[in-house]
Amino acid sequence: MNVSHHYFRKYLYGVVTSLAGLITATSAYAQTSQLSGQVQDGSNAVVSGAHLTLTRTESGERRETTSNNEGYFIFAGLLSGHYDLAVDKDGFSPQVKSGIEVLTGEATEVN
Repeated sequence: MNVSHHYFRKYLYGVVTSLAGLITATSAYAQTSQLSGQVQDGSNAVVSGAHLTLTRTESGERRETTSNNEGYFIFAGLLSGHYDLAVDKDGFSPQVKSGIEVLTGEATEVN
């Protein structure tokens, strides 16, 4: 085996390994979903700094985030299933939205 052939084989192995990793990562991403929305009060004014807790009802897994300055939030990388979303902020009554269905590979919006 000459030297250039040896390096070519190592290069080809590296490319194949990288592609396999990319395909695995892409298929794993495609199997997850996201839930997003905007927190608003009763008069439809945006609520920034609201604390949101998302709970997957099938497993009890919980995630937390805070709404941004425009009231927007996002939970990415979710498994399909049913979720409950609790929203809390000082000066407001706590709110819970139950039974939100998240489907694989789809973006679900809740306001």
